[in-house]
Amino acid sequence: MKIAFLFSGQLRQIPKDVFQNSLSILTKGLTDYSIFAYCWQEEGKSLDHKKNLPLINLRGNIDESIKELFQDFNLEKYGIESFQDFNKNLPEDYKEILNSNKFHFGTINSLPQIYTLYKSYQLLENSNCDFDLIFRCRFDSIFIHPLKLFPLKIILENNFLYNINFGRAYYPKRIYDIFFGGSQKSMRFIKNIWSDAIDLTNNEFNNGLDKRDCCRLLYLASIHKDVKVKSFSSRICDVYR
Repeated sequence: MKIAFLFSGQLRQIPKDVFQNSLSILTKGLTDYSIFAYCWQEEGKSLDHKKNLPLINLRGNIDESIKELFQDFNLEKYGIESFQDFNKNLPEDYKEILNSNKFHFGTINSLPQIYTLYKSYQLLENSNCDFDLIFRCRFDSIFIHPLKLFPLKIILENNFLYNINFGRAYYPKRIYDIFFGGSQKSMRFIKNIWSDAIDLTNNEFNNGLDKRDCCRLLYLASIHKDVKVKSFSSRICDVYR
């Protein structure tokens, strides 16, 4: 079974040994997997429900940082982009949503997150490889059990999109964005999610979350492509704070 991991977002100040040990746990027992990574040139800290944006710092030699983090872990392709340039060149309708005060402050990173996810998926598409399963990961996730503990054959066959949405983290009609994935068919909605982001944000769908919330946008984008969403039965990872 051929598996792809899409790492996307912002690099965080997580120790290399912690990151690589976590990645070793995730990939344990996998014989055919590839990693595609797309990140901002600037690094920062998780917003973590704070009321002020954390400072972002331009990170030098980020190419070397990416290669070093994924050393010996089948890094297939990666991409890097300046967030400041992205913000400067963003179309006006996207800027209006990004900078609007009508949305909850805690969702201010949603559009940049959607964008880097989309770009990581583009890297996968441009690889001209067919993958059975695709999973989205964050650079600051800590994995606590191998992917192989999940019923991968069932996940492949039923074409549901799986995420970590149970127990204390449960929220109805959302995709918890820290880790999700499924078959190639179930993950294909990412291909259009950036071009659809404005319509998704303005859509009247109401699950109780802020309309700019990434978990809402992901869920709405997937169901618009007739993808059914389910939860994993165990919490494979959490975010390093």
